[in-house]
Parts: sequence; structure tokens; C-alpha cells
Amino acid sequence: MINALRPRIHRDQITGLILAGGQGSRMGGVDKGLQPLCGRPLVEHAIERLQPQVGQITISANRNVDVYQRYGFPVWLDSPDSTSPLVRPAAGRLAGRFAGPLAGIATGLAAARTDWLLIVPCDAPLFPLDLATKLIEALVVSTADLAFAATTEADGTRQRHPVFALLPTRLAASAAEQLASEMWKLGAWYGHHNAIEVSFRDSRAFYNANTLRELQALER
Repeated sequence: MINALRPRIHRDQITGLILAGGQGSRMGGVDKGLQPLCGRPLVEHAIERLQPQVGQITISANRNVDVYQRYGFPVWLDSPDSTSPLVRPAAGRLAGRFAGPLAGIATGLAAARTDWLLIVPCDAPLFPLDLATKLIEALVVSTADLAFAATTEADGTRQRHPVFALLPTRLAASAAEQLASEMWKLGAWYGHHNAIEVSFRDSRAFYNANTLRELQALER
């Protein structure tokens, strides 16, 4: 049954945010989003799958900003020590440490001019083409604040995928406060809100390449 208190969520109310600000430490420090898969950078695969699902696309990055800007979308920095005039968060890289995806998410929530933010990482090029649709459906029939993806493995293990989520931008202040507390795990932040897990059948769709070997295996 549809929750009559929640307005319907339309595509043009959603900003898509591609998280490309990771350190890529397990890839030798390279910029993951620019690593090739089948002859194209990973970020291009993310753009291709995300664009039909949202009203507009943005990219969160902390290096190679000029390269990401060539795709024609806004690039939001997740590192406050940058001198770039681009959008910055209240906090991102703190005391020389990376705050992880929460830094980019906090930036996106603060900078987006839509009611909703759909986040995806740059290193999972097979994410579902109905990601937004299923997350929206779950929110429409619930009282949850936010929704994120989850899958069940063949052995029954439940896998949560918190970097695939639909978040209301009204949580911008909450995300900034979470960053300031240095409790950077997404699960910890989601725990402060009414978060709902949305089941997807194919766990392979959320496969992310953490190493160059995994990226090569994915290409094969």
C-alpha cells in the first residue's frame, strides 16, 4: 500500500552522484574512475547506466578534476583542503585521513538542488538499470528516510551495499555532523535514521573491482 504522506518521487527530483573520490589504495593508488574496462574508463560505464535513472548527474572526486569535467557534468570535491572553486563539503579529508564515501555523500547532499540524491560508486560498472526504480518503490510504500541495496548470496549470506542508496537531501546537516564526529562508516550514519534495505536478486550487479586483477577478471 502506498504511503499517502509521501509524495511520489520522480526522476527529475533525483540528482545522481558518482563517487569517484576513493584512494584506490588496493589498485596501487590509481584513480579508480579513470581505469579502463573494455576500452572505456569506469566512470563512463557508471554515467551510461545512471543517466537514464536520474534528472541530472554529478561526480564526486578529489583529483584529476579537469579530466572528470570533460564529461560535461558538475564535479564536486570531497576534500576541503583543495583550492578549487568547485563545491566543497564542510569536512572531507580530515587530518590527512580520508573519510571514505561519506565525505562525497555529504558534499552531494549539501550541493544538490533536488530533493533526492542517488549514489553509486565508480568501480561497480554493472549496477542495476532499475536501481532508482526499486529504491523509489520501497520508499513510496514505507515511512523510511532512505533506502539502500542488499542481496542474498547462494549460501544465504546477506550482503548490504550501502554505497548504492537513495537519500533525501534534507539529511545534509546530519551527514556533516556525522563527518565531524569521525564516525565515517555509512552503516553507522544510516543507523541514526530510518533506513530500509531493498533486495536485489543478482549480487553480481554490485560487484566492485578493488584491485587491478579484479578489474581484469571483470573484463574477461
